Amino acid sequence: MKSLVKIALITGAGAVGIIVFFLGLDTACLGSGTTGCRVLNGFQWESIVAGALGLAGGLFVIYSTKQQIEATEKVTERTLNQAKLHRADDLNGPLQLSHEATEDLRASAKATLQHLEELQKQVESGLLDTKKLNSAIDRANAECHKRAAHIGSICAQHKTTSLSFAVYSELGRVADLEGMRMSDLGGAPEGDLYIRYRKAKRYMMEAQTRSAGAQREINRQIGENLRRCGIYD
Repeated sequence: MKSLVKIALITGAGAVGIIVFFLGLDTACLGSGTTGCRVLNGFQWESIVAGALGLAGGLFVIYSTKQQIEATEKVTERTLNQAKLHRADDLNGPLQLSHEATEDLRASAKATLQHLEELQKQVESGLLDTKKLNSAIDRANAECHKRAAHIGSICAQHKTTSLSFAVYSELGRVADLEGMRMSDLGGAPEGDLYIRYRKAKRYMMEAQTRSAGAQREINRQIGENLRRCGIYD
């Protein structure tokens, strides 16, 4: 398109140059009856200039029209991309909420497990009473149950209208943690003194595993929704 502008400018400049040149000759031939002046008087240089100026104007019109088309295409593309993003946000809203809830549970279970392990070591070394460890376990289980119940409410609200079957199933497994009672499989630390601790440890590990599984399915569906909306086109 820049070449069109150059051609138009050159054509316009040429037309102006022709006007100046022939006006100068007309002035010089004024009142002269020479053969050259008679030929000049019969030459229709005004028509050539008018055609050149018309050509330059036409090229400018083509250029400006092309610029308007390109600007309109850019606006249309931005509008389309915004519509795609809005659609993707609508589809992925419940998924983002679910992802945040499962990440909260996973992080809480991990931190709780580390805290209980530290308390258990203190009990074993005689620095802490077992009752305090068990009280900490009760609080930890209650917090985990609350987070699992929250995830269960997300499942109940959105179900399979916004969640794929795989996501809904995995979130359901996380929500089941609310009423889950773990059995004691034994192991370290040994002894009846640490039965509740072993159960709590297994429970927190299971919470992390189920949360991670749900997050994998959530991320998979978010990606699929983005592709369907054309975000990855």
